[in-house]
Amino acid sequence: MEDKKIKKLVLCALFAAVCFAVTRLIMFPTFFTRGYVNIGDSIVLLSAYILGGPWAAVASGIGSALSDLSSGYLIYAPATFVIKAAMALVAYVFYKRSFSAKSKTLSFLYILLGSVSAEIIMTAGYLIYEIPLYGAAAFASVIGNLIQGAVSLIISVILIYIFSQNDDLKKYIKK
Repeated sequence: MEDKKIKKLVLCALFAAVCFAVTRLIMFPTFFTRGYVNIGDSIVLLSAYILGGPWAAVASGIGSALSDLSSGYLIYAPATFVIKAAMALVAYVFYKRSFSAKSKTLSFLYILLGSVSAEIIMTAGYLIYEIPLYGAAAFASVIGNLIQGAVSLIISVILIYIFSQNDDLKKYIKK
């Protein structure tokens, strides 16, 4: 295996571990929806920016699903894997355009659109998954998911900005 692939595999494993840790350790249960709010999406979005599509999808799906498995939310793990992987892939499509943008404003716009699109996927994905489980009560999770998405979006944009401005960190960014 060549050095680039090994480095990418190690970064993928690192992001899966960080995604798991951030999701699992910074968790706020929402009793009315049987779920929890977390800031793990900020790592999902950061991984899309740094690792790129497929690698970020794997890291995000595994890290987030492991958090569900280890915290007693077994029923959510399969959906979480798919939703978080989809979030990373969609965010990356927009992020990729940010690298070739002619201005910082346009680059920021692509990053913002990618992040917002990913959080819409998260909110809609869990709603679609929960409707067969909880019926109309599933709509109660939308507010918590929107709050989670907004907070994670802000954190991820700050982290992406830090990575994009630091010469030592730039070498890790997928272009």
